[in-house]
Amino acid sequence: LDNALRSGDAALTGPVARGDAGTVAAHIGELREHAPQAVAGYIEMARATADRALAHGLLKAELAEDLLVVLAD
Repeated sequence: LDNALRSGDAALTGPVARGDAGTVAAHIGELREHAPQAVAGYIEMARATADRALAHGLLKAELAEDLLVVLAD
């Protein structure tokens, strides 16, 4: 939290901020199997993170495209 408050959007990390659609798809698959009640929340937070990362130039458009396809399911 401290890093996010200090650095703002530059502190975004993880598979969504990197545009790693394969890892995000795997996360969603695991959640569907083990915690289906968490899937919608994960997807919404991932979309918000992707939107912020894209808007601030932290996520390349071509990676965002693949990621948003995964998040559209």
